[in-house]
Amino acid sequence: MPRGNASPDGTVRVAKNGYTYIKVGERGWVLKHWLVWEEANGRQVDPEKDQIRFSNGDQTDFRPENIVRIEKGAVNVRKRLARLYAQRDEVAAQIKYYEKQLSEHDS
Repeated sequence: MPRGNASPDGTVRVAKNGYTYIKVGERGWVLKHWLVWEEANGRQVDPEKDQIRFSNGDQTDFRPENIVRIEKGAVNVRKRLARLYAQRDEVAAQIKYYEKQLSEHDS
């Protein structure tokens, strides 16, 4: 695969991680889903503030309704909530255990 300016604008490549890039003038290689989001929302992605994701997780589904913006800070909150959700059964079991211990202690 040619590097740098050797590839003409509009050249498409798929990286090893599955993401699709398009060569765009002075911007260089830009993620295709960013370009789709930018077209639908009328502004460029700000990498400092924006995370652009596939809502269904399919990196080949470039429908505008499948591409969503998440504020960078919100990404961390989503990850923490997902971890807590995954641990919900364990936490519920611990709560029952300690409730039983407290009730036996009070008796």
